[in-house]
Amino acid sequence: MEGVLENVNDVVQNIRRRQMSITERTEESVRLGVAQMDNGFKKLKEISIVVLETGLRLPGLLFIELLWRYQGVSFEDISDNMIKQMPLSYFDIPTMLDFVHRRNFDHHAAIILSYFVIFISLMFLTLPLNRLIRMYSHFLSIFLFGVAYKLSAIYVDLELKSNEEELKLDGLIKLERHGFHFLAQMLLVVLQSMLLEVDGEPWRIALPVFALPIVARMCGCPRDKLKNAHNYACTGTMIFIATYILFRGPSLIKSTKTALRQIKAVFMVHGLADGVSVLWRKLRILELLTFTWITMFLMVLYVELIDKGRTWSEVGRVLLTGVAETTNTPITLAALAVSVSYVCKWIADLTKLITGGTRSHGHVLAHSGYTEAVSVVILCIQTGFLGMQVEQKTILLALVLYIVISALLQSLFEIIEVVLLNLPSTPTATTSRHARCISIALLLVVIPFFTTKTMLTFLPIDIYTAIIIANSATVTARAIGVILKYIVLIVETKSEEPWEGIDDLVYYIDCANKGIELLAANVVLAFGCWQVVRVGFSFATFAILLFHVIVNIYKRAEQTLHYIRNRNAAVKNINRLSKADVTQLKEREDVCAICFIEMKEEARITPCKHYFHGPCLRKWLAVKMVCPLCYTYMKEEDFGAKPTSSQASNLDQIRENPQNAEEAEDEEVAAAGGDIFDWDDLFNFRADRNRNERRLHNARDMWPLSVDDDAYESDSDNGEELIIAEDD
Repeated sequence: MEGVLENVNDVVQNIRRRQMSITERTEESVRLGVAQMDNGFKKLKEISIVVLETGLRLPGLLFIELLWRYQGVSFEDISDNMIKQMPLSYFDIPTMLDFVHRRNFDHHAAIILSYFVIFISLMFLTLPLNRLIRMYSHFLSIFLFGVAYKLSAIYVDLELKSNEEELKLDGLIKLERHGFHFLAQMLLVVLQSMLLEVDGEPWRIALPVFALPIVARMCGCPRDKLKNAHNYACTGTMIFIATYILFRGPSLIKSTKTALRQIKAVFMVHGLADGVSVLWRKLRILELLTFTWITMFLMVLYVELIDKGRTWSEVGRVLLTGVAETTNTPITLAALAVSVSYVCKWIADLTKLITGGTRSHGHVLAHSGYTEAVSVVILCIQTGFLGMQVEQKTILLALVLYIVISALLQSLFEIIEVVLLNLPSTPTATTSRHARCISIALLLVVIPFFTTKTMLTFLPIDIYTAIIIANSATVTARAIGVILKYIVLIVETKSEEPWEGIDDLVYYIDCANKGIELLAANVVLAFGCWQVVRVGFSFATFAILLFHVIVNIYKRAEQTLHYIRNRNAAVKNINRLSKADVTQLKEREDVCAICFIEMKEEARITPCKHYFHGPCLRKWLAVKMVCPLCYTYMKEEDFGAKPTSSQASNLDQIRENPQNAEEAEDEEVAAAGGDIFDWDDLFNFRADRNRNERRLHNARDMWPLSVDDDAYESDSDNGEELIIAEDD
């Protein structure tokens, strides 16, 4: 039915385009182009703001990470070997430490410095964007003061080395050096005025204080007195900075109080949980964690590949070593998990974009990278990852990486399965879309073999690797199965009427897949029991095997038996129904109410005297034992019998008032004495399920990886471009 509506809409649009004049077409094209450009600029602006804000807040998290990593380490404990292993080894860190040693910082000064670092970090993380930019402008102005100080010191040294005891500016050549130094100081003053926004402030005359030695020398000051002028300039700068802080301090305190009141208002309006989620998204914690981890990881890679001269043949081990050296604290562990979730989500979204599937996640946990992130955190906490050495971390990270890849392949299969099975019934799907979907499915067949082969070269075989191998085999079997079902459905769509044996083929493919899954799960169980006998009992291994038996064996076996039982019951019931001959079908000239295809050669007659294709009715009855048209409940004794008087009266009532069809169905189900299974009560009551769905929907604020964008538009023959809707 959806395909028919799409074809009708295409025809209407084509007729409308033909009736439009050339001028109207041009105006419409220009209008659409301008609208697309506006949307593109808006998207670019939003992305630029996110990148800018994340980059400006980056030092706050880096300071906290370094403070956490080196807490309890005194300056004397920092040896030369430790300096060489630092990611910032290309900085002059020994000179910095020598400066600290010579100043003789004591324990109290170190504590004050630690709290100051925490305060500055919180300012980086919590200030609004405009205040954050203002803070950076102050830091940059202090840096410009340092540049002015350096230029003034260079000028004094040059004058002390010159041979002129008394300066005589009787020519442009003599004025050149002094003029250029003075011009450089003035340029720095202009930049500081712009950064500090002191154009109308009276103290702006104190900014060019480091030009004092130049002015003094040009006024005839002796060379040996220039150092005093330079010292006076340094003193004036300190006084200016102190005065500026005294004047700006109340404004900073006022802004802090305003920010605290805003945070309080957020919690009062949204509550505790929703307030935390709002602040979580406003401060862009997830983007900041990802950006911080990537920055530190790239710094470690620079040290490994450039400073240490590692070859490109060792790039695999270098990457794992870089991840191990970067992840040393709970902050970087959370950042690693978030980065993994982002990468997995991007791969899933790219797969949906390639296959033309929907990008909106129906569930907060569906294809958003959440599962992979939680897997990383649980495995690292369980194994004590943060307390290991770098070599042990590298081996464990390899295992975690393959577990994440296994979960990602399962998510990709869930995406491609829905798209690939819907393609045969989508008449507007292009050949290229079919080819892309088949290519992704074939990749899911090949990639598990490749990952298993590479994993066995890095890791020994244990219970974890056995589970990964079993999951890879399961994904491969499912991918092959969905390709076979796609071929069967394509053959069915090419036939004039539904194929009688298609349901049997799909049933055999599903049974084969479920059998392979159970076989792989039992192999893992046997290997785990053998490992317990050979190595010894372990609580962790026992817990894994118990969970494996419950989820991968018992639940799968139960689902398989339920599937086989329902299918056999549907086949048994459908075979009891009488068949309509060709003469009856020609007289009726009707279509099947399930597939909307004309019935010419084969049809089944229900007890309520409705005609349907046999394969269509078999699929329907495998889900619900009611008539697809009138929703009359069909008991097993009704098959092969004439409709009863109650069924006939029910049919007449429904024909007179079709709106009561659902109520009639409920009455029939109640009369059945519990023979029909209520799908809404599979796990819990409907109210509890709806309440949980609302809670999970609200949880999207804490996990913004699940986007609410509209679906990607599918390919069609009219060549429309792909449009991604904006968020509301």
